[in-house]
Amino acid sequence: MTRKISWCTLGAAGLTISALALLGCAGSQRQQNRPGAGASQGVIRFGVQAVSIVDDSNHNRVWAIVDVPHRSLQFERSGNKFAARFNLTLALRNQKGEMMQLVDDERQLTVDTYQDTQPESLYVRVAKFLEAPPPGQYNLEATVTDDVAKGHGYYTFPLNIRDLSGTDLIISDILLLDEVPRGFPGAEQIVPSFRQRFNHTIYAFAQARNVSVGQRLRAGLSVGTEEESNTAQASVDTIAYTPTVNLFFPIPPTQLGLGRQQLKMYVHSKEISVEATRTLMVRWAQRPTSKRALADYIQPMRLIMDSKDWKELKNASPEGQRELLTEFWKRRNPTPESKTNLLEEEFYWRVSEANGQFSWGKTEGWETDRGRIYIIHGQPDNVSRRFDQSYGRSLEIWRYENPTREFIFYDEHGDGRFILVRQTAS
Repeated sequence: MTRKISWCTLGAAGLTISALALLGCAGSQRQQNRPGAGASQGVIRFGVQAVSIVDDSNHNRVWAIVDVPHRSLQFERSGNKFAARFNLTLALRNQKGEMMQLVDDERQLTVDTYQDTQPESLYVRVAKFLEAPPPGQYNLEATVTDDVAKGHGYYTFPLNIRDLSGTDLIISDILLLDEVPRGFPGAEQIVPSFRQRFNHTIYAFAQARNVSVGQRLRAGLSVGTEEESNTAQASVDTIAYTPTVNLFFPIPPTQLGLGRQQLKMYVHSKEISVEATRTLMVRWAQRPTSKRALADYIQPMRLIMDSKDWKELKNASPEGQRELLTEFWKRRNPTPESKTNLLEEEFYWRVSEANGQFSWGKTEGWETDRGRIYIIHGQPDNVSRRFDQSYGRSLEIWRYENPTREFIFYDEHGDGRFILVRQTAS
């Protein structure tokens, strides 16, 4: 798929940013994705989740869930519809690389229109239960092969298999759900692993086992960065009436900052505490209400605001900052009739990408020269790196087409901190 960019200007800083006009054809192989959008390798992009669970017979299992977006597959006409086929292989290996279990599956899907082959929101989900080997560290290797285009995708998921069938208090892995569960969740309720935009409340679910019946039970969830977690977003303090307790806590998008967020759920029963953690990558969420998360959205705005607007935003109260942000992006919504502001989402997506690719030491990626250029101009069409023999330093050259621009960055101290030394435009 080719991404066309419709340029428009925001504020005095001259931010030029995509309104996301996506073009493509059902008969072509669509393999260009946002950098960093998924952990899979190869042409086929897909997501993998795997958790340790206990079945109804009290046996440990591995629940593997694979999501393959429609846009990653090659569709071909089948009568008046469009069809795609792919093969999935799951291989569970120990740390020595020895095969513990192998599962193969074939899937075929048919959609009514070409438009149904395109959206990121449409995907095929394959859920498999594997026999759990002894507790320890393993790798779940997933391979997806497109039967039409013959392309491949690969994904290695590190998996810590735990014994959940013992007698000690324990908490399962955390699952993220799109809706409130009624009992143990089904595969259809689980948030896709490749989702990084959050516009509605999701739910963190875990199962506490071997809880002391008739005793006080306390549990909670905190959400924040890996460096500094927030206080608990939700908690419960009650009496346990069964030895197995299903726990779920809401996570409103307004509580999510940008970048890698850490979720931590704890359970305390009869003087014993256990916890489970997982990470969640957030490229976009609704404007936050918490002060810490709000800062993630406020600080990068200095790149695209004039000095007067930036000073007003920086010095406003948290409530005032949210109002100013709302008004700023409302005036620049390319589709005012829509609740979704693609321009705003694109900006913060680029901020997250810059933080992921260009952070240096304690300096956020958006604050660096490469991060700033990436946010303002987007992904370069060509990147090359040269080594300066005279000084033993590297040069990195970014080139953009239509219009032509070139930016040269220099690793002045040889420590990976590239500074902008020259830019040209024609």
